[in-house]
Amino acid sequence: MDYIYAIIRSPYTKELSMVKEYISPSNNYVESELCDFHNYAVSLSDQYSSYLCRISHNDLNYYTMQQRKEAIDFKHAEDTLCKKYGDRIVTMSHRYGGWHGVNWEFNKDISFLIGTNFGYGSASYFYSLFKYKECTLTPYSFYVKYRHSDYANLVRYTYDYRVDYESWRMLLSDCLDFYNAIVNKQEHYIFSWLQKHLSEMVSGLEHFMDIKEIQMEDGLPFKNHASKLVTFSSDDFWIVKAEKIAFSLDFIKNISQLPAQVSPKQYINRIHALCKRFQPMLKQKIESTNKILTAKKEELERLLGSGDYPLYDKLYKKYYYKKKWYLDCNKNSMLKFLVALKNRFGINRTELKIRKNNLQQLLSGISDLKSEISSLDNLLTHFTKADDRMNQYFQEGVYAREFA
Repeated sequence: MDYIYAIIRSPYTKELSMVKEYISPSNNYVESELCDFHNYAVSLSDQYSSYLCRISHNDLNYYTMQQRKEAIDFKHAEDTLCKKYGDRIVTMSHRYGGWHGVNWEFNKDISFLIGTNFGYGSASYFYSLFKYKECTLTPYSFYVKYRHSDYANLVRYTYDYRVDYESWRMLLSDCLDFYNAIVNKQEHYIFSWLQKHLSEMVSGLEHFMDIKEIQMEDGLPFKNHASKLVTFSSDDFWIVKAEKIAFSLDFIKNISQLPAQVSPKQYINRIHALCKRFQPMLKQKIESTNKILTAKKEELERLLGSGDYPLYDKLYKKYYYKKKWYLDCNKNSMLKFLVALKNRFGINRTELKIRKNNLQQLLSGISDLKSEISSLDNLLTHFTKADDRMNQYFQEGVYAREFA
């Protein structure tokens, strides 16, 4: 954190530019200023970090003093920047704790919003929202690049940034690119930007139909922070494919409201065609998965009734928790109980060893089957949810209502 960044207006033209002011350490810190309240988030992303409260001079130590010196230096650099450029400043980087927004409208067509919530842990955020004639610029391509991106977290912002002070430079640069393109009457920049993202999203979804695995970033779509690349294959890829294709329908109304220059109808038609092509394949997958699940459940029922499992299950349910055999201190009493049971039924050691090994194999097989059944149930839940979304859209009049 060496600089404060700002966007300023040109005194002669309508153009904006970015400037920076070095944050230089002071040679003299006044104790009363060090102890004062500072609206300064010492960490933008950690909780309980949104400000520095007023303290007594007795509470000053090396650690608290360093934080307060940084806050003072930051404020001095901010004041210097304000003196230099005055009302020409549109916005500047900051470390204010809590919610803070800059909503700047150049004219009726162009506006941008910078939203921050610093110092509140997982509730912290840092985003930009660009609008052109009430149309939010949405990075649609992120939908097929990030595993956990969806309609809700993409249309809220244009870009979501890592909550880090260094993100300011990229955010302000993005604002300038957008603004100056419009000011220079390069509206095609906006249209090309939207078309590029839409094309990447729809083409990416169409590509899902022809591949058996894919690499995606396993995180949320932060513009300046690449998350871990993960390969999805087999049933995991089927889940990704089903959800991404089916829930691309959530974007239809949003896309239909884009400017005519973007040709929104062609992207809508491609999404419709893709879903209608994919849904029969998904239904076949649901049917085949159901057959496998039924067979696994039948096999489980057979194992649950075989060998010594019924006796094991009865003893487990009746005594394991009641007598607290799960505690180490009760292991001896459990063994005594089982030895007494062995003597009661007249089982010799050789037979006991054989039956014990058989039971262990049986328990392992039951455990594996239960795990497979759970995975298949989870798979069907994802598939059914995707199928229901497409049914709702095409069969229950959602399409007709959205384009009425």
